[in-house]
Amino acid sequence: MQERSEAHGALGCAEVSAEHREAIGRLRELAELLEEEYGSVTDGEAPAALNRNAAIDRWHDEERSHLDESE
Repeated sequence: MQERSEAHGALGCAEVSAEHREAIGRLRELAELLEEEYGSVTDGEAPAALNRNAAIDRWHDEERSHLDESE
């Protein structure tokens, strides 16, 4: 049973990997389209965008912790 479980895990991992590659490809296409329409991200815009993403991540983490506390 252990061997079968491990084999299924490897297959599942391969499926996730394929899905991951697909998602990355779609994100690249989106980035190219946005760059064509709006131009490249400048050196000044990149850190601001990363900071904004970090703030959004923190907010999501706080929301999740509030949900966990209420359960």
